[in-house]
Amino acid sequence: TPYQTLLADTYAIRGFEFAAPATQVFGIAPLLLPGSQLSVLFTGLKAAGETPSTQAAVAIFDNVRPIGQVGQARFINGSPASGPVDVYVLPVGTSGIIGQLPIARSVTLGVATAYLQYEPGNYTVSVATAGTTNVVVADNLSLTPGSAFPLRTRDAPGGGTPLGVVVEDDLD
Repeated sequence: TPYQTLLADTYAIRGFEFAAPATQVFGIAPLLLPGSQLSVLFTGLKAAGETPSTQAAVAIFDNVRPIGQVGQARFINGSPASGPVDVYVLPVGTSGIIGQLPIARSVTLGVATAYLQYEPGNYTVSVATAGTTNVVVADNLSLTPGSAFPLRTRDAPGGGTPLGVVVEDDLD
């Protein structure tokens, strides 16, 4: 959803399942500071009467400002099925991740990296099982001057694999 304008304060953010009775499935209480931007990420499937093995609700402070000459990107592990992952952002056409350095190592569920700056261009984002060269999902990203994109892994519909990558726009 789009960002909502709120006064600086501590807010209770809770999620409830649709089934009756409405049971709370997550709750967090982040402190919003003046001028801050916050995204709430909830992961884990829960059908009525079912308890998933992994759920996470996390407040991720965005606080991104556009930088005119470069693009920015960060990674968020939103996939319970993935386990910890290493993340690579390489120019399109790079021949795989072997011998390359990841931008982040062992990113666990609900963790967001810092924004990193990249020259405008086309990149391949590859997500590998931590400590291996086993790529579990890859997608392309086009960065333009002043852009800011969080990249988030997600489970397949219904949970599990194959994983997907969701590219969002943090300046919307």
